[in-house]
Amino acid sequence: MQFGKLTQERLGAKQLVITRSFNAPRDLVVKANTQPEYVRRWLLGPPGWEMPICEMDLRVGGRYRWEWSHAESNMRMGLGGEYLELDLPRRMRVTQAFDDAWDGKQGIIETGFLEQGAQTVMKLTITYESEEILERVMQSPMASGMEMGYERLEALLNEMEGK
Repeated sequence: MQFGKLTQERLGAKQLVITRSFNAPRDLVVKANTQPEYVRRWLLGPPGWEMPICEMDLRVGGRYRWEWSHAESNMRMGLGGEYLELDLPRRMRVTQAFDDAWDGKQGIIETGFLEQGAQTVMKLTITYESEEILERVMQSPMASGMEMGYERLEALLNEMEGK
């Protein structure tokens, strides 16, 4: 696997696998993905977006809610879901539904955190409701927006490590 830069791969009719490696220990990558004070700093997509609402009740059956705003365009978007399984620091599984349902009513995301020496590979397996929705997602700019967030996450991880 190439360091950095996200890769995406279709898996069957309804699944998308997104993989990204980070030059940081797994515990820090998990911390940056599960604590609101860190999530709101990197999970932003393109420049200009902020995350004024970042609520995370990190327990099985707990809910999370994220809302973004873009001051220049007055756009807002949000999503939320439930924590289905938590086996941290190895993996977690959640539901996810965007408010505007552009990608269907609800998806399931399993996130794996795999240690590889001093690096961590983060692998998201996203299961959509239908093949049509998966096609719509793959045609969207979602992957490029995620990579922008992951570049911020890489910088945040460096900061957390004192690099």
